[in-house]
Amino acid sequence: MKVFQQLYDFRGQSSIKTWLLAITRNTARDVLRSAWVRRVVLFDTIRSRAQTSPSAERESMDKLMAEEIWAVVLKLPRKLREVLLLSSNYGLSMSEMADMLRVSAGTVKSRLHRARAAVNRKLGQEAHWAGGGRVDMKQPGYEWERRLAGKPPVKNGFTSELENKVRERIRMTTTTRRRAPLRTAAALLCLAVLLAGGWRFGDDLKQLLQPRPHADVPAALSKDPLAAKEYDLKVQQFEMNNTFEYSFKKPFNIRHPSVKLSIAESPDALYGDPGKFEAWFDAEQPDVVQVPYNVYAKLAADGRLKPLDVLAKTDKSETGTLYAPLIELLRQAGGNGELYGLSYDLTSTALYVNEELFAARGVPLPEGPVTAEELLQLAARFRGAGISGLAAVNRSNPFATVAVAGQTSGLQTIVDQNGRLRAKVDSEGWKRVWTTVVDGYRTGWMNQAKPVQYGKNGTTMADIGKQDPFALGEVAMTLSQSYYYGNLKQYEQSGIMHFNWRTVPIRLDPSATNQEAYLGTSTVYAINAKSAQADAAWELLRFVAGGAWQRNVDPTSYLHQQVLAAPTSMDQAFRKEWEAFYAAANVDSAKAASGLAASGDPRLIQVNQVVYKLGGEAMDAILKDGKSVDDALADFQSRLDARLAVIGKGGQAP
Repeated sequence: MKVFQQLYDFRGQSSIKTWLLAITRNTARDVLRSAWVRRVVLFDTIRSRAQTSPSAERESMDKLMAEEIWAVVLKLPRKLREVLLLSSNYGLSMSEMADMLRVSAGTVKSRLHRARAAVNRKLGQEAHWAGGGRVDMKQPGYEWERRLAGKPPVKNGFTSELENKVRERIRMTTTTRRRAPLRTAAALLCLAVLLAGGWRFGDDLKQLLQPRPHADVPAALSKDPLAAKEYDLKVQQFEMNNTFEYSFKKPFNIRHPSVKLSIAESPDALYGDPGKFEAWFDAEQPDVVQVPYNVYAKLAADGRLKPLDVLAKTDKSETGTLYAPLIELLRQAGGNGELYGLSYDLTSTALYVNEELFAARGVPLPEGPVTAEELLQLAARFRGAGISGLAAVNRSNPFATVAVAGQTSGLQTIVDQNGRLRAKVDSEGWKRVWTTVVDGYRTGWMNQAKPVQYGKNGTTMADIGKQDPFALGEVAMTLSQSYYYGNLKQYEQSGIMHFNWRTVPIRLDPSATNQEAYLGTSTVYAINAKSAQADAAWELLRFVAGGAWQRNVDPTSYLHQQVLAAPTSMDQAFRKEWEAFYAAANVDSAKAASGLAASGDPRLIQVNQVVYKLGGEAMDAILKDGKSVDDALADFQSRLDARLAVIGKGGQAP
């Protein structure tokens, strides 16, 4: 446009190329001086190339200081808070703020002055925040105010109306102006001259004149498919779980300001009860639900959820970035192969390995998926090495390691014989597993640590890490679920762990009876079949499952350290630490779905409690009382059959 506007000012005192480059240089200089280059940084903090990396101590102090400042700012009266954030966080000028708030520039200036003064008083020491000297209240910014220029907190203090105005102002920058007929004619004339002269700079001119959106405005804002309509989505959330409200809601609203998200809290008591939750669902009619798999399975089977395949095809969406076995698991729920929900996380089990302990003891690292039997044999190689080869699966019950190893190997604990539950724990296969694990406990290559001690006033992750044998380098391997990945990242941040580690996938026996331990999800997001706002609900599901929200989450938070449904959203720099969760071998999605769907069955829960209680007592009889494995398993079999007979009649096992 600058070329068109100045076309008739060209006097021929230089080449056309030089003239165009001069205009380009001056335009770029004007842009860099404008407020737009500092106005809105929604997801990524811009850093100077000359900035060096601060120390861990300095980063920690900066974070604490920023949190303190934000806490003060968000307690200001709304009118003062708005002008301070629009100035410091969004970089608007006095006139721009006045226009947006529909007040005079003098009122904005007065409010901004009062807001800065209030924050200075609340922070206590003006000299402390100003670097030792008294703060000049006439100056437009202070040391503490510069700390507001990064990512805004989850709740930034704006009213929804003002939030939409800010978002609309951003979108307006990507709108192409209408060109006057004279300028269009001038453009054609300019291009004709260039082509007639055979000048090869034409491609550069075309690129220069092509309208472009501002680089600091997220692409989603300029391509918002929901922008033309207002929505009010009702999103279900369990009382105990605020992950959505504090991690997904804000970044989704930034991308889609025309969508209002209202939270409908469901009682925690409904979490594991699909029937009662469905009754609540029918009464409240939320647009979107976020539920465990067993609840999702019932809603899908009963026709309460909207099929997603049609929505995905309509907007040409791809679910290919999500872990394929997880998508197949979600398709199992309705019984017809349709997809009714999406998940943002993956739950699985893998082997965590301390690479340095293997190297120090001259033991080769395991490669590829390993079976449960191979895992126990590998751990036994650390016998007499001064450290343990494998940590017990459960620190409160030594039987748990036996149970996981046996079930992963395809051994059955209980069978249904003509409607009657019967124990099957004294088979030859189970005896081999028991004998191996007992040897590990007795000779030290299996580590049975004491249960975690929780403090009276609470326990931090660092406190737990200091009691974790694997984190402390006392155990070479541990078999655990994907949540433990986040624990280890927390231990590293706390300075508890100081070694290289990786995960190794597990190879299940095709008849494994614990498939759900290797393929699952904590939460499924789905759309009410009766929702009249399916397009907005679908955008929400895509946003949550795709992992784009991660860019706005504190890297040190547990949510940032989960194993996600989309492997491409994981931090590729730490691939060796998480890739095994996506590589478990012989996992059957149908069997995993069946196990997850039945997980809330009260009868099944009772049976599992009885099995683990009696199994733990059998292990204690061997390790503490010197009972043989054969005798302990025979007693285990007899006692379990007696308890199952009571449960089978609908009674409570003693």
